[in-house]
Amino acid sequence: MARAGVNASHIIQAAESILADGHTPTVDRVRDYLGTGSKSTIAPLLKQWREANESKNVGHGLPADLMDVVKSLHARVHQHADGKIEQIQNECNSITDKLRQQLSDASAKIAQLSEDNATVKQTLRDSQIENKAITQSHQALLNRYDKAAYELEGAHTRIVELKAGNTEIKQECKDIRAHFEHYQERTAQDRQHERDQFQSTQFRDQAQITSLTEQVRDLTSQLATCVTKQTLLENKYGEMRDDNQSLSQRLAAKGTQCSTLQQDLIAKKQDNSVLMQEIDTLQGQKDALTLQCVEADKTRGLLTQSHEGIAAELEKIKITHHNLQNEYQLALQEKAQLQGQYKQLAMSLP
Repeated sequence: MARAGVNASHIIQAAESILADGHTPTVDRVRDYLGTGSKSTIAPLLKQWREANESKNVGHGLPADLMDVVKSLHARVHQHADGKIEQIQNECNSITDKLRQQLSDASAKIAQLSEDNATVKQTLRDSQIENKAITQSHQALLNRYDKAAYELEGAHTRIVELKAGNTEIKQECKDIRAHFEHYQERTAQDRQHERDQFQSTQFRDQAQITSLTEQVRDLTSQLATCVTKQTLLENKYGEMRDDNQSLSQRLAAKGTQCSTLQQDLIAKKQDNSVLMQEIDTLQGQKDALTLQCVEADKTRGLLTQSHEGIAAELEKIKITHHNLQNEYQLALQEKAQLQGQYKQLAMSLP
């Protein structure tokens, strides 16, 4: 910001003073001369002074061809520099906008992949929890299966023992009947003699037979109960085996699903890595374009300096022309004086 009071008159006074000292008025020299003021304030006022000064100097004897060449050169330099700067600026803006759009798309894609990755991880955790629950249920069924198998084995052993006991009891019954028949034959021979003893023995044997028959009946009932329990345990064993197969199939399906989810997670991580590499590449391109913009700014500065140099040369030419014009006027005056002196001499001669 320029200080209050710096106006066109100050700029004109400073420029004329600098020109009188034999230097070309520039923005920096005017600012140094005034000791204040911004370049954005000084530059347009100095340009107006130059244009006004050029219009004044057009009729001071400078050849029109030279002025046209200088003005044309000055306009071409200005036009070329402005066009080049505008082109570079437009290219930099276009590339920057494109990179910003690509960076925005990449950021959105990374955010989407992050959400997908989080969803896959949550699904994987849920699957692992469900897999753990299924494994625990499977282990519990295995324990129940082992227990049922143990009980079934015990039932088989008991049935075998009961069958063996039943066989022994039947054999004992056969032996008792054979013994009883043999006893009847013996008692038949001496039936009258030992009638009382036979009746007591018969009653005792009959009670024993009745007791043994009841034992056989009880053993038969126990055997039927064991067979029923065996049937129930076999049915339960079949159901548990079916449940075990079903759980094994579910466990295998969950394992396959977990493997698929892990593969998807690996693929998502690879896509994320590729996107990060693309982002790094785009960042490198952006840095390169930034360097190009910096170089363009440097080129613009050089063109500006060249333009100022040409303007300074033009001012020097104008000053030289002004000096030559002054010398020419002095020479004309001296010529007029010499012509006057020559006429006076000619008139004074006889």
